[in-house]
Amino acid sequence: MNPSGLSLADVNRKANEFLQKYNPSGILPIPIEEIVELQMHIALVVVPGIKELLGIDAFISSDFSQITIDEHAYENYAERTKFSIAHEIGHSIMHAEWYKDHGPKNLAVDISRITRCL
Repeated sequence: MNPSGLSLADVNRKANEFLQKYNPSGILPIPIEEIVELQMHIALVVVPGIKELLGIDAFISSDFSQITIDEHAYENYAERTKFSIAHEIGHSIMHAEWYKDHGPKNLAVDISRITRCL
């Protein structure tokens, strides 16, 4: 069962559309940080302790204005960080409507809400 309702063909099509729009020259490795910040105008915000607090390396805000990244991961695991950034962009492309309603809205509020549940 596929809860997103997207087929592999849908995912491949969306990925190819993204690459055609933001990396048409096919530069490798894909300069995902530059694409996100300079072309998509999404802020990359590095914050200490996200991994320890939430168990994740990164997340994108529901308005798609910023991606919050764990500081330790950002400083020590460059390839993993690039993957995490691309993964978060995937949320904005593949699940935009759901994310607008249910995704993280405010870092301080979300951390407060999550830590109360722990």
